[in-house]
Amino acid sequence: MAAKDDQGQGGIVYLLCFAHSPYKHARHYLGATGLTLEERIGAHRGENDKGRPAKLISALLAAGGDFVVADVWETTTRSEAFELERRLKLQCNRVRLCSICTPGNRAGSRIMARRKAREEGPGGAYPPAIRQ
Repeated sequence: MAAKDDQGQGGIVYLLCFAHSPYKHARHYLGATGLTLEERIGAHRGENDKGRPAKLISALLAAGGDFVVADVWETTTRSEAFELERRLKLQCNRVRLCSICTPGNRAGSRIMARRKAREEGPGGAYPPAIRQ
């Protein structure tokens, strides 16, 4: 699990794939949480009271569909998780992020690598081609 922030919680960004049972136009759901992944997935499925399920996931499950966890990105704080979620959603292409639908493509990992390279500054651990 990721390191904890001042409130005692790390953050997680997760991508759910339902390409094998799409709901109308949707094939993916991207979310962020300060809970553990198991707690958040349980909340989506209505198995616990740790949070509200997303409306899209509720509709998918009610229609008989299902989902799998395609990718998970851990961050050190909840705020980092929500910032990464926002940046990934701005790309408007969940299929490109999904390791199930697009094997070998880890766009979210590249975003995290760029962020780390910026934090390390010139001469950091990543080559200049990754820095922006």
